[in-house]
Amino acid sequence: MSDSLPRSEHYTFERIAEGVTFGQARREGTGLSNTALLDLGSVTLVFDTRLTLRSAREIRRVAVASPPHAPALCVNSHWHLDHVGGNPEFAQGPIYSTGRTRAILLEKRAEIEEELTPARLNSDILQLEEQERTSPTPAARAVPASALGLNRALLAEARERRLTLPTRTFDGSLELPGDRDARLVTFGSGHTESDAILVLPREHIVFAGDRVVAGTHPNLASGDPEHWIEVLDRISALRPERIVTGHGPLGTTETLATMREYLLTVLALAREPGTPAIPDRFRPWTEPDQFAGNIARARERYAARDAGAAHGPTCGGRPRSPALPLPPPPGGVNSRARLAPAWAGNSRRAGTAAPRLDAVRGRRRRTPAWNATTTVSGGCRPTTTGGTSSSCFSKGRRPG
Repeated sequence: MSDSLPRSEHYTFERIAEGVTFGQARREGTGLSNTALLDLGSVTLVFDTRLTLRSAREIRRVAVASPPHAPALCVNSHWHLDHVGGNPEFAQGPIYSTGRTRAILLEKRAEIEEELTPARLNSDILQLEEQERTSPTPAARAVPASALGLNRALLAEARERRLTLPTRTFDGSLELPGDRDARLVTFGSGHTESDAILVLPREHIVFAGDRVVAGTHPNLASGDPEHWIEVLDRISALRPERIVTGHGPLGTTETLATMREYLLTVLALAREPGTPAIPDRFRPWTEPDQFAGNIARARERYAARDAGAAHGPTCGGRPRSPALPLPPPPGGVNSRARLAPAWAGNSRRAGTAAPRLDAVRGRRRRTPAWNATTTVSGGCRPTTTGGTSSSCFSKGRRPG
């Protein structure tokens, strides 16, 4: 990557390691979620392709300006539109996701494309303008105002937009091509029914997508919060020092611990009657309107379970992805000394079925991943308030 960090209307860029650039989404931009660029030696990887084509083109411009001078492959961490919307700008190379993520996009393709038609966007814009006009306070007006900007950006691109699916899929883990140790891993469900992370063992960096957010309420609308907690423990067991978050600033192990605390708090409060207030610990976070929806989501899962269902519905009404059993580490996610990192050798623990990352360090790349036997199995949009769109935006607000 070039030594000089680019200026951007959509992102604030930060060099976090040699060849690793983190782009934090700016609230006034239209990227909506964070991005990252990874120099693999002979190719550049783009992790998540953003919401709008305009923001994706900016990421492409930054990649082209940095050695090796062109993005050659992309990763979609999950199916939400703010992570796959820019795929058309990178369609010349392979786009990776889990097999289930691609399947979900296929299932929801007609719904998502209908929501992105000019007629639907214009209708939502009119309603959001009315909400902004009638909101009594500046804080109340900020929610529809933010959504208005994003919907107008999507409307400007509506005629040229198409939903571009991932072209390469994996399950478990997949070693990426290039001159550095990099591996895609999925632990199943969490933020959605199927999420992917990217692990850089030498640099102790994890690209977590929306599995980990910082300083903002996450979105549980299509998630499995209980399994999400297990996954955070698995990520913690990798002992990352820096975490590329899906929303908010760059994360650390403390961010993991805070995410875990948040999910446990939501699950506990959902068992209590009434309308719980946001705990003081999370009151400064952005997107506070997400909190009530997250409580409702947890209550839906409890109700389904209490009615006899093994698991509450997740994305598309399907059960969560197969559990990868791992008890919470002794002492919680901060008990790093008791967990052997997966990149430190054979760390497979008795009773676990997680994809192995052992011996990742020092392994030579023999075959580019897109020439190997990877399976080809192949969002979120702010609208008006109330409910959740099929592309998994909380209506009228940014997703977490």
